[in-house]
Amino acid sequence: MKNLNLILFGLIVSMGTVLCHPACDGVEGRSTGVITNVGGNLSPIEKFKEENSDQRMPNVSVGEYLKRYGYLGPRDEGDEFKETEAIFQFQKVANITPTGRLDLETVANMMKPRCANEDKLPAGRTEFSRFYEVPDNATIDWRFKLGPTGSWSKNPITWRITKYTNDLPQSDVHRVMQKAFKVWADVSGLDFVEASASERKPDFDIRFEVGDHGDGSSFDGPGGVLAHCFYPRNGRAHFDDAETWSLGLGGNVINLEWVAIHEFGHGLGLDHSEIFDAVMYPFYPSDASSIALRQDDINGIQTLYGPNMNGPGPGPSPSPSSRPPAATPSPSTARPPTSGGGQQGVFPGSAHVRQCPSGGESMDAAFTDTSGNVQLLYPNNRLFSFTSQGVNSMSPLVTRNVFPYFPRAADAALTLSDGTIYVFYGSYAYVFTPNRKYPYFRHYEEMGLNENLPVDAALLYPTNNKVYLFQGNQYYRMDPANMEAEDGYPKKILDGWDRGIPDNLNAALSYGNDVYLFKQDSYWKYNTKTNRLTPGYPRYILSDWLNCAVNFGNIQLNDTRPAP
Repeated sequence: MKNLNLILFGLIVSMGTVLCHPACDGVEGRSTGVITNVGGNLSPIEKFKEENSDQRMPNVSVGEYLKRYGYLGPRDEGDEFKETEAIFQFQKVANITPTGRLDLETVANMMKPRCANEDKLPAGRTEFSRFYEVPDNATIDWRFKLGPTGSWSKNPITWRITKYTNDLPQSDVHRVMQKAFKVWADVSGLDFVEASASERKPDFDIRFEVGDHGDGSSFDGPGGVLAHCFYPRNGRAHFDDAETWSLGLGGNVINLEWVAIHEFGHGLGLDHSEIFDAVMYPFYPSDASSIALRQDDINGIQTLYGPNMNGPGPGPSPSPSSRPPAATPSPSTARPPTSGGGQQGVFPGSAHVRQCPSGGESMDAAFTDTSGNVQLLYPNNRLFSFTSQGVNSMSPLVTRNVFPYFPRAADAALTLSDGTIYVFYGSYAYVFTPNRKYPYFRHYEEMGLNENLPVDAALLYPTNNKVYLFQGNQYYRMDPANMEAEDGYPKKILDGWDRGIPDNLNAALSYGNDVYLFKQDSYWKYNTKTNRLTPGYPRYILSDWLNCAVNFGNIQLNDTRPAP
């Protein structure tokens, strides 16, 4: 890579080209471009060589670069279409006008210092913005990408520096690594602990290396590749010690903290982003005047681990020798049940969850998945997952770890008998069919719904196999075969259901032969055989579903009357 950069630099200088500063490439609203140069006799790389035959152009430079970073397959060089597509994709990532034609601006961007991890997604990885058409006002607009191995399944995560650089005092390097981990901890549900010297293997092993250092990803000297980090459960973070590492910003030095934050993002499960100013953008910023996560970075890490429910911490984690004893769980975390808790609830004998929702907190949606397991979706990407034995004790899980293509929030959800899952959000239904990995979309107007109101709750009624959707104080009935409102709907909830069912529900689901209706921190059980509310309700969701302690007050039960 070092030789490649020198040769490319010589090419640019010899042709008298002035390179644009990265800031002038543009951040948002860049041209979509069109692929050109397809159908000629020469591939884009060969054509570029021919047009610049009087310059010192190496035979493999651009092709090797595109292969190294995942744009071009190992046997694709020389294929006109594949090279054009590879160049087009690189130009999109580099925030230059994507044409698929190799030019000096594209070559110049290949000279920029960058991370060694690939940019383009091999088959099977998860990207949220390319694989399917998205409505203009739908919410699948993330530009971050998730790595191939998921996330860490433990917390806290340990780290240790096992080989230092000579560019900075060890105490400064140590402090930088603490700060870099804290940046991710402040916006996520993660904690980081420095491993003691007696611990055999930390989760993150941080080393400064040069050249070929035995992990299959050699460094290339000053410039080019700066560092790399392996994905979760192999957290080796390596920094090229041939670089000049600094605590400062700007100039010809490389800021260690910026690179560390980026590499630790990979180690936590993030891939590169296409957002120009995101920390997970693959190139080192030439104008790095500040160090801060952008919203795209935050969206990515919270997709994997959820948000920090306790707010940012006061500072870097203390070393093991000064670490205070573990704190007693606060009242908002998992607690032992009080009398009347989960032992008498929906899942008797259910385990304790890792963290309870706060008192009075409302869920977003509830549904029974294709395996018959109950899923309760709460705000901030939290999922409480159940089997017939009760709640998963690791709950709350990260919703998009379990359902990676769900929208970032949901108003309601249900599963049809054929395994199709509908997730309602905004004015669209996200439809997941059993043979389709990504959703298609249906607008509420198409389904006969009021497009100006959210769908509050959705359920498949077990006795007649009809779908019921609730909006405000009204409800719709649908045939699952077409999911369109039947004639005569909507109707008032008061006119079609037992008295006592509240308006503006938060969620609903069918489980067994019963229907459960949720609003705020309470739920109602509806007997589908008698079409009446079960006496003794509402009850608390926290105690009966999640085995969390609540302060029981006097709940005034609503009267019931025969349905009209």
